[in-house]
Amino acid sequence: MTFGRLLGDPEFVGAGAHLGPDLVRMNSGAIPEYDQVVEEIGALPDDAVALARHGLERDFAAFLEDLLRDLAGAGREQLGSAWMAFGGYVGERAIEAIKLVGACQRGRMAAKYLLDRGLGKLAFLTPWPVSPSQHARGEGFGFTAYQNETKVEMIVPSPGEPQIVTESDFNDINHVEKCVALLVDRFLALSPRPTGLFVPLDFFTAIVYRQLDKRGIRPGRDLTIISANGELCFLAGLNPRPATIDIGGETIGRRAVEQLLSRIRNPKEARGLRMIVEPVIIEGDVNEENSI
Repeated sequence: MTFGRLLGDPEFVGAGAHLGPDLVRMNSGAIPEYDQVVEEIGALPDDAVALARHGLERDFAAFLEDLLRDLAGAGREQLGSAWMAFGGYVGERAIEAIKLVGACQRGRMAAKYLLDRGLGKLAFLTPWPVSPSQHARGEGFGFTAYQNETKVEMIVPSPGEPQIVTESDFNDINHVEKCVALLVDRFLALSPRPTGLFVPLDFFTAIVYRQLDKRGIRPGRDLTIISANGELCFLAGLNPRPATIDIGGETIGRRAVEQLLSRIRNPKEARGLRMIVEPVIIEGDVNEENSI
């Protein structure tokens, strides 16, 4: 979609204004002030390159090229509307970046949980390596272990091996089991074998347990596992039930609905609401076998 068709759309412009140029300046450090952009629209291409370097959006330069083409011959009012739309676009990318920072934090929490238990070698396992959040959790996990001079094995599918690529792959449980089984075999082949394992999704953790059991390995006795997302429905049948990082999905959903209802009741409200839900660790079963 080109942005020329959106310049006169008050809802689109309002969305851009809601996130606002301030968010753009905060994340790039290079965007000129609003009036300067209106007066000197030609200053934006360089900033597009700067923002691309910041990793906010790979196709940022192409986005801005389309925007500038649509603005050819536009008046001051249209330029102002376009700048607000521009701010909204970058703001959304910034929010996505913030989400990945949160995912990285969960990886750090998982590493600290295992390190605090005195485990000397750790591993990270996911069959979904293309997921940005899974990747970020692995990065945070590995970095924290590195800071503590602890070796980490990153167990993910190699190119060409079975793996989860899209969310639709979750519907094929046989495919998911095949992906996880391959990684579990790789984990068990390590020597020395890690005694702490982070599986960054509760759904995967349940399948990891199943595959370990088939191979005579019992979590809590042979290794310590920590999971993530706080979806206890996937973990309830596991023995011992592992710890999991609760990301507050229920709280986020409830607050999102409340915010949506508030927007419906107050459509002219210009200020947005930002909320941070801190993740917490839900401890697993505690028994003698949990001490490795």
